[in-house]
Amino acid sequence: MSEEIKGGWRGGIQVAIGVQGMIILTTCIGYGALARETGLSSWMAIASTGIIWALPSQLVFAELYLVSASGAAILLAVMITNMRFLPMVVSLLPIIRGRAPKRWKLFLAAQFVAVTPWAVAMRDCPKMNEEERLPYLLGMGGTLWVLGTVLTGVGYLLAVNLPTYINLGLVFLMAVYWMLLFVDIRQRDIAIAVICGAVLGPLVYLQFPQWSLMITGFVGGTLAFFVDARLRIKGNRHE
Repeated sequence: MSEEIKGGWRGGIQVAIGVQGMIILTTCIGYGALARETGLSSWMAIASTGIIWALPSQLVFAELYLVSASGAAILLAVMITNMRFLPMVVSLLPIIRGRAPKRWKLFLAAQFVAVTPWAVAMRDCPKMNEEERLPYLLGMGGTLWVLGTVLTGVGYLLAVNLPTYINLGLVFLMAVYWMLLFVDIRQRDIAIAVICGAVLGPLVYLQFPQWSLMITGFVGGTLAFFVDARLRIKGNRHE
């Protein structure tokens, strides 16, 4: 194994056990506690983290389970909620693939793509050598996945000692962190999308609480795309 590959693995693991990773893992504890309150068994709570690996989708799973929705309805809702990862994988793939890696490694890396690994990889990987990028994502995503699954079980066990408002606070911490992380990428289109989402989100929620996340993401992201494209055209004209 080359030094570049080893360095990529080490860098990814360091991120996973650093401040950025700790925020994700803290929310896994909060989710485990909330899962217990919604009536999920311990193995269902742990498996939902390991299989779904996306906090919003896990909350959808727990909420639908609480209201006794059918298995088909739960599966469909989780799949639709997780569809947002498809464009993330498509945008990240050209950056991490490097020089013809084995296809199974790319499929494995895709399973670890969540909001934080994607945002961190989009920020850090372009600065790395090509051989470091895929190991970096695998090291970060794999470590977070293992620790997050374990800590969901820890949160489940701690639920009896954690007040509900603390559990909700731990989960909400992730949303705040995501917003700050996206802005830290320092790309104009992403910053515009965050601003659009922050403005539209509360307004859309007042009218369509059940669909607010999907509508806000679609409208805010589309609006950000066209605003950024317009600004880019103006910038080119002035050059």
